[in-house]
Amino acid sequence: MSARVGEAPRILVVGKGAVGGRAFHYLANAETPSVLHLLGRDEVTTRQVANTARFSAAQRGKLPEVSWGIANVYVPGQLAEVIDRFRPDVVLLAVSRQTWSYLYRIPPHKRAALEPARFGPWLPMHLSPVRAAMREIRSSGQSPHVVNAAFPDSVHPALAAEGLAPQVGIGNIGLNVPALELGAAQVLDVSYDDVAVTLVGHHSASTRLRRPDFAGSVEFRVTVDGKDATDQVDFDILRATLSEEFDRIPGVPGEANVAAAAAGAVEALAHGRDLRFHAPGVLGRTGGWPVRHSEGALTIDLPDSLPESVAEATNLAGQREDGITRIDETGTAHFEDWALEIMRDVLGFDHAQIALTDVDAAADELAARVHKYVAE
Repeated sequence: MSARVGEAPRILVVGKGAVGGRAFHYLANAETPSVLHLLGRDEVTTRQVANTARFSAAQRGKLPEVSWGIANVYVPGQLAEVIDRFRPDVVLLAVSRQTWSYLYRIPPHKRAALEPARFGPWLPMHLSPVRAAMREIRSSGQSPHVVNAAFPDSVHPALAAEGLAPQVGIGNIGLNVPALELGAAQVLDVSYDDVAVTLVGHHSASTRLRRPDFAGSVEFRVTVDGKDATDQVDFDILRATLSEEFDRIPGVPGEANVAAAAAGAVEALAHGRDLRFHAPGVLGRTGGWPVRHSEGALTIDLPDSLPESVAEATNLAGQREDGITRIDETGTAHFEDWALEIMRDVLGFDHAQIALTDVDAAADELAARVHKYVAE
């Protein structure tokens, strides 16, 4: 779906938290106007977030068309009704049962017991609400582009089994690319505009790439004016700049970077812009990929030096490193034994595999168990 001729594109943001709310702010302050609608579950804060975005734009001499409303993706018909009425060209989903930062707000000794399980076993907390939202979107009378912020690396291949995968995710491996391109430009003594980095890797690599002991699965290429220059750059030395010269704010404040990635992808889809970027879950695929949006279509954009089969194997290996052995053709997630053992021993959460039809119950159970663990 594309914007109607002669009209500003219409963008719906579902979720007003650290990512959704910030992305809405960026979109309201964009140079090219859009018609914006924000959905949340709490009337007061949703209104405040929408108005803060509107009034910050007004401070800069613009007054975007902004509205807001209340909806719960789990209540049948609520989101579908909003979509039918608002008719968005693009929907940004920023919904999760448990944000990634939740574990960093619990006592350090309790967090330390759970961290070795990695992120994969928490899949139900992200898959459940995104699945509910996608079912609502599909049941509406509209066909918007959909961008998802919640663990797209593994959520999207699971939902692909039901034909419910959003077109593209945001963040994760792509968050490292601007810094790597700046570093490569310095090493090669060329303009930043002439450098293009290709980075392939799962969520597991994206969060650990900056660590000195990183030994995960990732593929890196760099070109200058379209010519391969990978052999002129020491990737490990370049990685070190991510925690030194090009370090960025960690934690929740750093989610401004994630929100910027979301806004960039949404604007490209909404306004039909040609854009190369990195994103997870592209067209239902596992892990993170370079992607190009051109003439209304998304395509994987790998250099000739990186076969697609190698990129796919790298992402599947990264998914295992995140605690998920595989996601099969039915959308069922199978978990690594070492990750399952930690979740079972620490929380009593004992599911070697979780089918799509069981994901809501699994999310409910996992939420109850982790809250009990934190409270004890």
